[in-house]
Amino acid sequence: MDWRKYCKPENWHEDANLLPVMDSAALAGLAEDIAAHGVQQPIVLFQGKVLDGRNRLRACAAKEVSLTAKHFIQFHRNGSSPREFVLTQNLHRRHLTIDQRAALAAELVPMFREEAKKRVGGRPKKSEKPSAKMHGVSGKSSELAARFVGGVSVRYVEQVLSLEAKKAGTLAKIKCGKLAIREAKKEVDQVFQPRPLSEQFGVPPFTVLDARQGDWLNRKRFWHAQGVSGGHNEQLNGSQPKTDTESFSASSVFDPVLAECVYRWFAPKGGRVLDPFAGEPTKGIVAAKTGLDYIGIDLRDEQVEENRKRAKKLGVSATWWCGDSAKLTTLVPSKERFDLIFTSPPYYDLEIYSKSKKDGSAFETYDRFLAWYQDIFRQAVARLKPNRFLVVKVGDVRDEKGFYRNFVGDNISCFLQLGLRYYNEAILVTPFGTAPIRVRQQFPNYRKMVKTHQNLLCFFKGDDPTLIPKEIGVLLGNEYDSSEQTGTTLVSAPVPAGRKQPRVTGETVRVKISAKSARLLFEGCSPDYIRTTCHGHCCEAKDSPTGTGTMIPVSALEQPRIEALGARIVNGLIQPRPGEKQCPFKTSEGMCDLHTKGEKPFGCIASPFMLNSNDTLIIRNRYKLMNCRRKDGRTPAYKVFRASLDQFFGKKEAQRICKHLDNDGGDIEAQMLATSYEMHKGTEKRLIR
Repeated sequence: MDWRKYCKPENWHEDANLLPVMDSAALAGLAEDIAAHGVQQPIVLFQGKVLDGRNRLRACAAKEVSLTAKHFIQFHRNGSSPREFVLTQNLHRRHLTIDQRAALAAELVPMFREEAKKRVGGRPKKSEKPSAKMHGVSGKSSELAARFVGGVSVRYVEQVLSLEAKKAGTLAKIKCGKLAIREAKKEVDQVFQPRPLSEQFGVPPFTVLDARQGDWLNRKRFWHAQGVSGGHNEQLNGSQPKTDTESFSASSVFDPVLAECVYRWFAPKGGRVLDPFAGEPTKGIVAAKTGLDYIGIDLRDEQVEENRKRAKKLGVSATWWCGDSAKLTTLVPSKERFDLIFTSPPYYDLEIYSKSKKDGSAFETYDRFLAWYQDIFRQAVARLKPNRFLVVKVGDVRDEKGFYRNFVGDNISCFLQLGLRYYNEAILVTPFGTAPIRVRQQFPNYRKMVKTHQNLLCFFKGDDPTLIPKEIGVLLGNEYDSSEQTGTTLVSAPVPAGRKQPRVTGETVRVKISAKSARLLFEGCSPDYIRTTCHGHCCEAKDSPTGTGTMIPVSALEQPRIEALGARIVNGLIQPRPGEKQCPFKTSEGMCDLHTKGEKPFGCIASPFMLNSNDTLIIRNRYKLMNCRRKDGRTPAYKVFRASLDQFFGKKEAQRICKHLDNDGGDIEAQMLATSYEMHKGTEKRLIR
């Protein structure tokens, strides 16, 4: 009899594997006992596989104790299932920890649920607790499992079930003793800890949007740093009674953060935006930078030309047409359809943009203005796709006597009459500006409160909002990650004197990838290789310029996020913990603690590559000297470090690059995200090449 074949896991019955095998120390003790006293319990077989006795077989093999047919018996049910037999035979003689027993019980819960279904003849009703009956006992499935295993509370069992639901494989680790429940909970909580709302959505999507708060102001500084500072909408002075003056003021400024939020929240990625009142450039520039196809219409040649100049200066592509939105059907072909209508219309005569008879802000009566206003939106809504949003930023205005006209309410009535559904409304709290001065002028006598807010009205074209996830997408929380192809991008870095101007195309910079460098062979960065061989050597740098042992740069934009995770950053470099010379996020096994959380800084993901003085992407010299760089390596660099290419170019462009290299192509030019280009150039000064 070839008994040794039963030592192989493939010849073990699935029910035998309910229990973890003995660890090396326990197995050694069993082997010594068998060598001294022989095999006392037979090996039980079922369906040609080992049902009970795996550890005895392993111990015999270790001590070279021969087995014969008399040491094996066949399983006979005798009223119990193979699973019940395994458990009843082993639980009493196993020294399992409480956590291991909880995991084992959790694994048995589905069995008890199935028993419950069989008993009631199908799936239990929602009002009923899933329960089972075994050995004359009934109750909740997790309770029965805990009672059956013994020595463990139902609370522990349900904790393990919850952990497994959040992260598959956790139960198996607990059952075999590799992980305690407390450690597993910390591990899972770190992965599933909710991101701050401001990080996930830009600003918290509440019905009060406060443009004075820190999250909003931080995002506004980000946009200002990219040259998007609001622009202006030239207008005749409309804050006073109408006069013949033609002096222009720059008081109509659009907030880029509001534009970004509306686009991120209410437009599908890569969608088309129609703006029938495109007076200033901000909405178009932000739309282009967030990957949307924007078309704006304005009546004034000089304003359209100004918008185009601003966009060109920032290297983005947005479209403005000079024309009368009252004749939108002649401007926009009937077949054209849009994914979002977003605009900030004139607030009647609050600001007069021109003296043209076609300009609604110059109309003599409010009723005429409203009729003109509704007709424009009637034409625009006809070009909005079904199950899409229309968003307007408006504010109420006073009439000649100082009473509010109810412009906000008239907007709601207008869009309801056009067949849209009223979906969201928010108050946009705006900076005080000159409000403290104005309130002293008008409140003491006339009790007029100074407005420091505007209204954001959101309407839906359709009757079934459950279609929104399918039609527009689910907000996954990465809409504000600059690594996305459609994400917000930075402008290119300033070009040093004597250096060739980078080739900028909209939101990208054209660079070259060295095929020879990209094909250098490496060992793959698998967890096993890191733990057993390299120990995360790339996270250390004994010869770093600061002597700290780390060479992981962090951009100014990333610094608050990385510091919030517990890092200390000096001169743009992550600092090690006191007494160490390695990244503070490196674990004892050499693994990156930030990797599974998706929190790694750009400099860490980008570190295998660098851009040389000719804007050619090559492997960094430091990586060529590492142990994982081998002439007989199995995988080329462009595959090992694919995450870096995704970060640099976006997944679609990175896929094109890899396909070219897979087909033995030579050097290739590609469009690197301007964000990545900027951050590459900003960090190279702090790194050893």
